[in-house]
Amino acid sequence: MDSTGTAPEAPEATERTPAGALSVAREAARHAQAAAPAPSAAPSVEAGASAVGDDDGGGTSPTDLTVMMIDDEPMLTEVIGAYLEDAGYRRLVAVNDATTALRELRQRDPALVLLDLVMPGMSGFEILQAMRRDERLRYTPVIVLTAASDPDTKLQALGLGATEFLAKPVDPSELVLRVRNSLVLRMYQDRLANNDPVTGLPNRRILMDRLRACLARALDEGRKLALLHVRLDRLQQLQATLGQSAGDELLRAVSQRLQGRTRRDDDDVRSARSRPTLLSRLEGDEFLVLLPDLDDSEVGARVARRVLQALAEPFRIGGDRISVSPSIGIAVAPDDGQTPEDVLAIAAGAAALACASGRNTYRFGSRQRNQAAMERLKLEAALHHAVERRELRLLYQPKYDPVQRRIVGAEALMRWHPAELGPVFPDRFIPIAEETGLIVPLGAWALQEACEQGTRWAQQGLADLKVAVNIAGLQLSAGGLPELVEELLGRHPAMRGRLVLELTEGVLIDCGAGVNEQLQRFRRHGVQLSIDDFGTGYSSMNYLRSFPLDELKIDRSFVKSLPEQASDLAIVRAMTVLGHSLGMRVVAEGVETREQHACLVQLGVDQIQGYLIGKPMQADDLAALASGRAARAAGTAAPAGS
Repeated sequence: MDSTGTAPEAPEATERTPAGALSVAREAARHAQAAAPAPSAAPSVEAGASAVGDDDGGGTSPTDLTVMMIDDEPMLTEVIGAYLEDAGYRRLVAVNDATTALRELRQRDPALVLLDLVMPGMSGFEILQAMRRDERLRYTPVIVLTAASDPDTKLQALGLGATEFLAKPVDPSELVLRVRNSLVLRMYQDRLANNDPVTGLPNRRILMDRLRACLARALDEGRKLALLHVRLDRLQQLQATLGQSAGDELLRAVSQRLQGRTRRDDDDVRSARSRPTLLSRLEGDEFLVLLPDLDDSEVGARVARRVLQALAEPFRIGGDRISVSPSIGIAVAPDDGQTPEDVLAIAAGAAALACASGRNTYRFGSRQRNQAAMERLKLEAALHHAVERRELRLLYQPKYDPVQRRIVGAEALMRWHPAELGPVFPDRFIPIAEETGLIVPLGAWALQEACEQGTRWAQQGLADLKVAVNIAGLQLSAGGLPELVEELLGRHPAMRGRLVLELTEGVLIDCGAGVNEQLQRFRRHGVQLSIDDFGTGYSSMNYLRSFPLDELKIDRSFVKSLPEQASDLAIVRAMTVLGHSLGMRVVAEGVETREQHACLVQLGVDQIQGYLIGKPMQADDLAALASGRAARAAGTAAPAGS
C-alpha cells in the first residue's frame, strides 16, 4: 500500500520486474544490510509464480526450501528477495496479483509464505482463511507483512493461522532470522510427521502419497511400478530376547543395508524421467520399497533378490551375531491393483505367502508371475551344479574370411542341457548366471574348454584357427581373470596368438579404469581382444582409442536390412572405415543371405559370421568345415561374392 492507503495497480502475474527497478531494489537492500554483494550465481526473483528449483518445497537445508512472497508491490518483493538471496536462499516465488495467489500456492506448495494483508482483489486475511481450509496448505507457516500496529489486526491474523509478524518497512536481519527459524521448525515438524523415528526412513504417509502419484502416472503413461513388502521374520522374538534398544539398533542396521541394495541398476532405468526408488518403514518388522516408472516388472524380482543377498549376512549387534529371515511380497501395478490400498494389500499378502513358503524368499501377488519366479529359482538352483554335473558344452560358430576363402576362426557359444529340465536357451540362463555371480565359474569353464579344443584343432592341422570366448563384466571386476588366462596359455601354448576375448562396449566402460591394465596383460600374453555388438551401446571413438583392441564386430541389427536399407549401409560403411583406421579387423555378425555377404565384401569387411556360413556346431563339424571336408562332401561352394 502507498502512503495514501491506495493500492497501486498490480502487474500481471507473468510480468517480470523491469531491469532498472530490480537494480534499484537490490542496491537498496544491500545498503540497508551493509553487506557484501550477492553472489553472481544468485537467481533473480521472478514475478508471477516461477519458483527457482523444484516446486515441492523439499530440501535438506532451510535455504533449499521454497519461499513464496505474496504482495501487490513488486518493488517490495524484489527487496525482500534480495535480502533472502544474500542469505543463501535460492527457491523464491513472487506473486504480485493476490487473485492468483491461491492457485499458485496449490501448485507450488511452498514451505513458507510471506503474506501482505492489505491487497486489491483479495486480502491477506482471505488468503489465510482459504489456506487453513485447504488440506495441503493447512499447516504451511505464514509470516504476515503489515504496517498496521493495532492489536485487532494481529489478533485477527493470529486467529486465522498466522505464525509470525514482520513490520513494514522490513528489517533485513529480522527478516532473515524469522524466515530461518520458521523453516527450521517446518523441517523438524515434517520430519516428525513424515519419518520413522527409529530408522529415519520415510513413513507410511509419505509412501502412500508417493504411491498414489506414481500410480496415476503409470496409468497415464502405460507403464508399471512395483511395490516390495519386506517382512523381517522373528524380529519380535529377537527384541524380546535382546531388548528394545538392541532391536532398534538392528532395524537401523537393516535399513542401511537396504538403502544400498534397493537402488535400480542403470539397465533397470529406461528413461531419464524415471523417479528414484523410495524405501520406507511401514511399522514393526515391515519395510516397503517402491520402484516407480518400470517398463519391465522383472525389475521387482531383481531388486528382491538383491535384498535377500544383502540380508543374508548376519548382523553384529552388541557383540552378538544376529541373523534375520526376510520374506518379500511383490505387487506390480496397475496389473495387481489401481489404488494405493489395493497395491499395499496385495504386496502384504504376497509377503505372507513367501513366509509360509519357508522364508528367505519372495513371491508375487500374481499367480502367473509366481509361476515364472518359481521356474527361475529352479533354474538358478540347477545352474549351481551345471559344471560338476557336466551339463555344459560349447558349440562353435565359424568365422569366414572372404579374401582367403576359408574358415579362419570360431566363436565359442555356451549351451546348457540339465537332465531334469531339458535344454535351456542362453537368453534364459546367462542373465541368471550374471546376476548371481555364477558367470565367473561358468566363464572359467568356457575358457578352459575352448583352450583344450583349440589345442586339439592345432593337433589336427588347424593351427591358425582362432577361438573367441565371450567375457562378462563380472569376470573382469571379480579379479583373477588375467591369472587364469596366463595359466591356461601355459598349459596350452598352442593357443598363444589364437585366443580371442570378446567384450561388449558396456563391459569395458562399466568395469572402470582398472580394465585397461587387465587388457594390456592379456595383450602381453598374445591374447587378442574384440569389441562385440558394436553400434548397440556407446559407440564412442574415444573408447575404441582408449583400449588395445584387435577386432570390431558389427552387430547383426545393422546387417539384417542390407543391402536395401540405405541408412544401415552408410552405418556399416562408416564402422568399417573406423575399424580399419584404428588398425582393427572388422567382422560382421548375423549374415544370413548371399546378398548381405556380397554387400559386406564390397564394403571391405574382413570376416563374415552368421547362418550363411554356418550355425553353431559341434567341434568336429567345425573342424570338417574348416579343413574343407564338409564342403567337398556336400559339393558346395563358398558364398557368393567371396
